[in-house]
Amino acid sequence: MKYQFLNITSGRSKIVLFIVLILFGYLLASFTALAILKFAGYNHIIEHLSNPDLTDINTLNAFRIVQIAMHAGMFLLGPALYLLLVEQNPIQKLGLDRNPYWVNYILIVILMLVCLPGINFTHTLNQALHLPGWLSGTEKWMQEKEDSAKQLTDAFLAMKSYKDLAVNLIMFCFLPALGEELFFRGALFSIIKDW
Repeated sequence: MKYQFLNITSGRSKIVLFIVLILFGYLLASFTALAILKFAGYNHIIEHLSNPDLTDINTLNAFRIVQIAMHAGMFLLGPALYLLLVEQNPIQKLGLDRNPYWVNYILIVILMLVCLPGINFTHTLNQALHLPGWLSGTEKWMQEKEDSAKQLTDAFLAMKSYKDLAVNLIMFCFLPALGEELFFRGALFSIIKDW
């Protein structure tokens, strides 16, 4: 399937278009998330998103809607639009027209097992990081943001039903994996390679 809506050859033009499409996806996702929250009757929660009550199921559902919409808008819609508008054959650009070798699957599992200690080590380094005294305000702000993100993640992972599990699988597994492939391998790496 070969088609191309925009004939852009300059690397700079491609990166500018990509950034514009990412921002478009972000704005569209923001408005869509707010519209869904208003339509679903979460008006009272929208006002309290900056200081949420994470024990309230409605607040968690509102955060799930926002999280899914934002991820879909920025990491799926923007790169997908770029691939459809600029690339002649998006399927080939993503490498979906060929089967990977079975050895690659084994290498992926080995690489994951080898990388886990490194990931844990960098987490330990991050926890032990202390900024100089004159940046104590920044360090306090960073710690507060990290703590609030951990509280939100813990609230998401406290599942009470299969529906919560399904939503979490979509939110934490499916969308990030698909978005990473479209954003990086599909669009950004091809732009950099062409540039």
